[in-house]
Amino acid sequence: MKPKYKIPKLPQDQLDYFQQVCKSCGLPVPEREYKFHPTREWKLDYAWINPTVEDRDYRYIINLPNLAVEVQGGVWQKNKKGEYSGTGHSHPMWIMRDIEKHNALTMQHIYLLQCTPADVRSGVIFTLLKKWFGIK
Repeated sequence: MKPKYKIPKLPQDQLDYFQQVCKSCGLPVPEREYKFHPTREWKLDYAWINPTVEDRDYRYIINLPNLAVEVQGGVWQKNKKGEYSGTGHSHPMWIMRDIEKHNALTMQHIYLLQCTPADVRSGVIFTLLKKWFGIK
């Protein structure tokens, strides 16, 4: 079933909710829909490529490893009978595709954090990101 409305696609220069919260938490703003593979059309929901942060005494810059966040929607989708089903990334075909994508990420030295939309709304993912970037 198609949704009754379309979620508008934001221009790359406009911050979405995730990016706005990152900015308000003092986190570096990630790049949205980052295309990380030279030949595949894979995109990451959010990515920090070659991120840097200043140390607490502002004496030097610290280079951090590359990091990506994938927001896994559709985790709790139900079928027409109202039962939880193998939709979204829980279907065997999508699991195999995700494995291939995640292995390619690893080969490019990009760490991956995965979360659900509920983790974004509750702030759980931003707590993890603050730890990653050393922000209190």
